[in-house]
Amino acid sequence: METKNVQFQSTEALVNVRRRIECDFQEVEAEHPRILRLALNEAEALADQTGFPQLVFPTLAAEKAQAVSTWLRRQKSIRTEEPSASFAE
Repeated sequence: METKNVQFQSTEALVNVRRRIECDFQEVEAEHPRILRLALNEAEALADQTGFPQLVFPTLAAEKAQAVSTWLRRQKSIRTEEPSASFAE
């Protein structure tokens, strides 16, 4: 019975961390919720493999979310840059 209680608390803690990260990265969540969700799922799966998901998941999830945010910013900048004139001769 106590094992189920510990598992429930562990799952609840991971859900709370996940929600906090989704709030911290609201811009990504609003524009590309699927990409953020995939990154958080990957972080959760990797953290679960360590045997200490409560310790590993918060940092790993934040790093993954930050990587998604950085990648999306880079994609936006590429799309908004002026085309190079080097081929227009």
